[in-house]
Amino acid sequence: MRGIWSLKSWTLVAAILATCCLLVALVQRSVGPRCRGKTLPSWLVLLQSTNPVEREEAGAAVREIGTNAVPTLTAWLAHRDSAAEKKLTVWLAKVGLFSRDRFSENYYHSKALCGFRALGTNGQSAVPDLRRFLADPALASDAAYAMAWVAPSEAEKLAEAWIADNTNRSVKVRGLKLKAEIINR
Repeated sequence: MRGIWSLKSWTLVAAILATCCLLVALVQRSVGPRCRGKTLPSWLVLLQSTNPVEREEAGAAVREIGTNAVPTLTAWLAHRDSAAEKKLTVWLAKVGLFSRDRFSENYYHSKALCGFRALGTNGQSAVPDLRRFLADPALASDAAYAMAWVAPSEAEKLAEAWIADNTNRSVKVRGLKLKAEIINR
């Protein structure tokens, strides 16, 4: 008489368990660097806190993480929602499970920009990626703002070039906004 579980069943259970372990390992790896017991994404959320003490502590933690934050920040700045993600977030928002912007590309972009602001010129290793993002109309403005914090002189040149562009009004306006951001830093 054979046991309740066949060899195929045990193999399937082992494969599922191994897959789950790999997913957990990938998720743990993908959260990025840690500081003071919190992950970089946790600190990025706190950079937008209404509590000034939390914001200052988060800024100090991001600066302490330093250049190790750059890969996460550039990945988050480049994040794009797939069509399926967009449909899912719209549906989840309709049924009231969470707000529409939570974990959308806007969410990731805003957190990345806060991170670049906190890093300041310590984030200069992101400049090659930011230059590449400038060529993408969907990322150009955010990349330019990040550039204003990590490489102000380069952002200044970019703003001047955009302002001088007489062929595209929206590029000219983008240049004026960037110039204002640089002045208000």
